[in-house]
Amino acid sequence: MSAAAPEVAGGGSSATPASAMAERSVWTTQGPTSWPSPPPLMSYTALRDIETCPLRWALRHGEYAGVWTGKGYPSAPAGATIAGHVVHVALERIVRAVGAVRHELPNAHAAGNADPMVLVVDALRSLGGISAVLNIVVRETIGEREMNPRLWPRATEIAAELQRQVPALRPRVQQFLNRVDLSRLRPGRDPGGAHVSGRANSEVRANSEVRPLAPGVYAEVPLVDAGLGWYGKADLLRVGGGTGDADDAILDFKTGQPKPDHAFQLRIYALLWARDARRNPAGRRARKLTVLYGDAAVEIPAPHSDRDLDGVAQELGERTEHARAAVEHHPPLARPSCEACEWCDVRHMCPAYWEPSTRAAITSSADRLRHRIDAGVQILQQQGTWSWVARVREVGALSDEISEGARVLLRARPHDEHFGALIRAGAQMRVVGAQFVTASEESGGLPVLSLTRSTEAFVIRDRCSGE
Repeated sequence: MSAAAPEVAGGGSSATPASAMAERSVWTTQGPTSWPSPPPLMSYTALRDIETCPLRWALRHGEYAGVWTGKGYPSAPAGATIAGHVVHVALERIVRAVGAVRHELPNAHAAGNADPMVLVVDALRSLGGISAVLNIVVRETIGEREMNPRLWPRATEIAAELQRQVPALRPRVQQFLNRVDLSRLRPGRDPGGAHVSGRANSEVRANSEVRPLAPGVYAEVPLVDAGLGWYGKADLLRVGGGTGDADDAILDFKTGQPKPDHAFQLRIYALLWARDARRNPAGRRARKLTVLYGDAAVEIPAPHSDRDLDGVAQELGERTEHARAAVEHHPPLARPSCEACEWCDVRHMCPAYWEPSTRAAITSSADRLRHRIDAGVQILQQQGTWSWVARVREVGALSDEISEGARVLLRARPHDEHFGALIRAGAQMRVVGAQFVTASEESGGLPVLSLTRSTEAFVIRDRCSGE
């Protein structure tokens, strides 16, 4: 369902057609119409998300009839996350092009002795350069998200911001390319003719056609251990046994900041490679694991002995069992914390996040984002064309500057027709990601919650029961 057409709301209590349409779409706190089942194949991302907060995972993956036709809950338009995605996709595209260039060399001798930087240069020439790849990926990324109703109000701004970031993203891509040896890269298809895919279910269907991997370097390799019920995708996998290094190796690109669990993710991939019966029927072991950040390469001890691999498998089995059990209850348990809540894009639907006891339990964290306010408010009256007086009824767990019962001024940017259509007198709303501005004479002595381009507001309906 598309978002409402822009129309400015008046100061009365009755909704304009535009605000009524917006209220019926994604801009409410209404929970899922159907809760999700546990994932058929577990992955590192799913396990991490469920363990962090089962309710957050379930809210993101539930069904939302009447909101849109996509799967799960529409994701929030987080600029930093999208930028990292653009870098990663650009890298994947360039790496595939390098594999194609090497494959087109006249003979095996030429391919085996190719200068890796020459291959990269030739691949980039065929693509038009790094900036051209990034610009294409930006357009495609925004295009893929154009049906996302949460992106609609800010789609033009986000696209323009990403385009402005291309000059800064280009050296990030170059850093990664300078740190990898792609001289033995094979063409970018999984043996058996199946395109590499990040969708676990697709990999289950395609796995029957997969052939064993010959010596060489492969990009975006799906790895499946059907017995364990696990799936992963290695950014680069080197299969030894040919010219050069004899040991198998796995490398993973990370466009964000280093995290302790990245090492565990690589150990999972080592286990999946050792037990992928179709791609690796000989049970070869990865003896070198590398997490590649933009400015550093971190080596991870590889679990290559039977004992080490069995240990990883046992840990995964136990954690998977607990994770599946956690999301079989409807609704699942919420586990509010700074880690879970700070960047949670479904916190407006989470009852626990708005409980005063939750705020008291995690209010002392030093990692809290200052001056970013989440508040449940009742709109009292429209103050100006782009401002409203409201009373705070509830405060998000990570917000410090305001308290329940306080009167505040909500202020949108001039001509922000999304908030103008959505906010009206008498409505109860949850505002997330507002910027706090101290009271002044200009604001009538009221503290201001500034509705920036990263702020979202949701009309409170059913207190997120999910029924």
